[in-house]
Amino acid sequence: MARSPDPDTVDDTVAPLGVPAMITALGMLAAALLTADRLPDWADDYGGALVYVAGALYVAVSVRLLWWGRTARAVRVRRRAR
Repeated sequence: MARSPDPDTVDDTVAPLGVPAMITALGMLAAALLTADRLPDWADDYGGALVYVAGALYVAVSVRLLWWGRTARAVRVRRRAR
């Protein structure tokens, strides 16, 4: 499993994007949960492998975006505290 980037090496200019990234990621995860009951129907229409792989990738991207936003936010908070 990959580790979070070192906060001292993260670019300070993207730190303000941490909160919007986290909000977007939480919205994506909520959308995934709300549409989870439709996955079997989509799998029947488009093929199980395609739908479930796409769903897993979608959730992985949203989790990674949430993780990045948390790290960027932590960098911003730490730099302000110095």
